[in-house]
Amino acid sequence: KLDDGEMEGMLSVGDLKKHGDFGIGTFDGLDGEMVAVDGEFFQVDYQGESKNVNEKVKTPFAMVTFFESDKSIRLTGDFNYKLLKTTIDEILPSRDIIYAIKITGEYQYLQTRSVPKQEKPYPSLREVVKQQKIFNFKDIKGTAVGFWVPKYMKDINVPGYHFHFITEDKTSGGHVLEMQITDPTIHVDFNTDLHLSLFDD
Repeated sequence: KLDDGEMEGMLSVGDLKKHGDFGIGTFDGLDGEMVAVDGEFFQVDYQGESKNVNEKVKTPFAMVTFFESDKSIRLTGDFNYKLLKTTIDEILPSRDIIYAIKITGEYQYLQTRSVPKQEKPYPSLREVVKQQKIFNFKDIKGTAVGFWVPKYMKDINVPGYHFHFITEDKTSGGHVLEMQITDPTIHVDFNTDLHLSLFDD
């Protein structure tokens, strides 16, 4: 678990792509934030800069799926992160499955973070987050990529919403902390199957 300092990459991005074209995660030693959308995998580094990921790079944690939208909705109005999540809650048909969620639109404000690569012996995730670097964007287009996980899966993943972001020009992004977006389009993929891979030390 990342929470316990298990940050060594075990699965290559090339192998990860066999399981999905959309998702989030991190890299060996917690080296930045992973954003995967439309089959492209990006790494947002500690400077907030994004680049395409070499397929040989490894990950200690990722969530991916082959994204197929089961429900799409265009909202009207202005939404901050809290209100947007509450609104999405109302369109999810069940609280028992995982949802992959893609949010597109023009963000009046967006706040993200990334963290620096860690060296062994790896610290806890809590300690790493203390080193996070915050990035603030204004009037920017892009895509938020994420998942909603039910509470009963708390032992294998953090329940609730988790989003990463990539700008429209694919040059920046990070782990989403806050947002303000107008008239967002939301695509939701209902995931009723779960494939969990665990790796030995």
